[in-house]
Amino acid sequence: MSKTKKEDGAARKFARLVTEGPEEYRKKFEGKSPEEAAKVVEDEMDARAKSRAVQRAARHNINNKAIHRPNLGARIFWGVLLLVAAGILGVQAFDVYTFAVNPWWLVLATFLVAFGIATAIGRVWFFTFGSVAGLLTIANYQTDWLPFSMNTQQVLWMWGAAILLSIAFSVLFHRSRPSKHLHAYHDGHTHFDRHNPDKYENVINQDDDSEVFVDVNMGATIKYINTEDFQRAVLNCRLGSIKAYFDNAKVKGDSAIIEVNGFMSGFELYIPKNWRVVDSVSNTMSGVNEKNTPRFVDKGSGKTVTITGSMTMSGVEIIYV
Repeated sequence: MSKTKKEDGAARKFARLVTEGPEEYRKKFEGKSPEEAAKVVEDEMDARAKSRAVQRAARHNINNKAIHRPNLGARIFWGVLLLVAAGILGVQAFDVYTFAVNPWWLVLATFLVAFGIATAIGRVWFFTFGSVAGLLTIANYQTDWLPFSMNTQQVLWMWGAAILLSIAFSVLFHRSRPSKHLHAYHDGHTHFDRHNPDKYENVINQDDDSEVFVDVNMGATIKYINTEDFQRAVLNCRLGSIKAYFDNAKVKGDSAIIEVNGFMSGFELYIPKNWRVVDSVSNTMSGVNEKNTPRFVDKGSGKTVTITGSMTMSGVEIIYV
């Protein structure tokens, strides 16, 4: 009896929905019996479930391990550089030619030239001017190539000038934050910026799971973290840069972890202002800076995010948004 009453109630509700519901429902189920309508709804739910399963698999295999491989130009550039360095050492080792300067200094100078060019293209000015200052320091103490000679105090002044120049160029030629509207992509392909045709970046803006992984080799990647249950992010970068935006990441628990591992790389982390950030990064010739630091974070409503990892000759900039 109760089952019959339920069926009668469902039939009345369906009849009311068809006759009095939204227009889309009236058109969709017009002329159908409750059994036919139930079959249509069931098929739609199955299709949606399959679509969600495909999306989750794609996010797991592609987005959460978003790997940006170096382009052909970068591979050729660094490959030729390594060949030149190996050639310098090989020529000296087999007495083909004897350099007036210790070949290890020449190898270091070669890497500084290449690193200065790479960081100038990426507008990482501290490393650009640091490379120039390093080259001048080697030339001053190890060669007689310079038309002048600097004492220790003058070398320190030169390094001070390099630091000030890097700050000035960072202010004058600061890389602006890209617009989410312009970069609302749903793939992990290389992005060509028509407003800046010389700049190629890997832009990733998809739904994420609770753990996110990004791995970059000699490239630039922008990652938008979109998740309702953020727990952990691992950002690995070598000779490149990563911009990660966490303003659309929700922390359900009390805390989360952001792990940054970098070698000669730069990280920009855009963090919500209601997050309390704890710096636990292991640094070797590296640093962590903060911008727009909030004066007060409510411990009751704010979340604690610990930044861990290991960095060598790299930098992390935390921007609160």
